[in-house]
Amino acid sequence: MLITAGSIYESINPVRFLENRSSGKMGFSLAKASAQLGAEVTIIYSLVKETIEKKGVRKIPVTSAEEMLNKSLKYFRKCDVLIMAAAVSDYKAVLQF
Repeated sequence: MLITAGSIYESINPVRFLENRSSGKMGFSLAKASAQLGAEVTIIYSLVKETIEKKGVRKIPVTSAEEMLNKSLKYFRKCDVLIMAAAVSDYKAVLQF
């Protein structure tokens, strides 16, 4: 099972970023329940206060939407179930000077 959770930082510059307020609780709750039922879970997450210490749960931290996409694509081929509970940013800054 593959689950995404949490909010995403999208950098504008080294000091500023865009973020939403997702806590990641939904994704982590789904991961915990799935693990309790015997599923092998991979959770790809960003910026959460939640924790999970269950056998059979692989935790993969990320920061940006692009990083979450790349990790999700890597593990997607190996999963039977995909739950995308992360609040991925709708915008990415393009810097022009």
